Amino acid sequence: TTTDSNSCQSSAEYLLTVCSSPLQITPTLSNLGAIRARSVYIYYFDISGGAVSPLTFSITNGAIPSGSSFSVDGVFNGNSTIPGQYSFTVSGTDSLTCVAPTRQYLISVCDLALVGQTLPAMRVGT
Repeated sequence: TTTDSNSCQSSAEYLLTVCSSPLQITPTLSNLGAIRARSVYIYYFDISGGAVSPLTFSITNGAIPSGSSFSVDGVFNGNSTIPGQYSFTVSGTDSLTCVAPTRQYLISVCDLALVGQTLPAMRVGT
């Protein structure tokens, strides 16, 4: 409640949310590694540090491989066919609207065409 010089009073009610600290998006390793093109993969994102469920995730920058999807509940999966390196940034929020710092990730899609192929016979000394 506040009172001004004319004795007029005003009051307001406020809701203060105290967030656990520090919230952190997992996995914590920024490099998710290499996946083979045309192979199914799945990663699960989470928030550690006292976040209150349900959690909401989004990609705020960059791009995921074509053939992939990233759901609001933190599931990143797919079956990519286009080789390359992909960099993307993930943000996460808990049910109290506490925000974890964004985290950048890198994933490589490799086209391993030689896997499973037989090399021709070699002769010693030639």
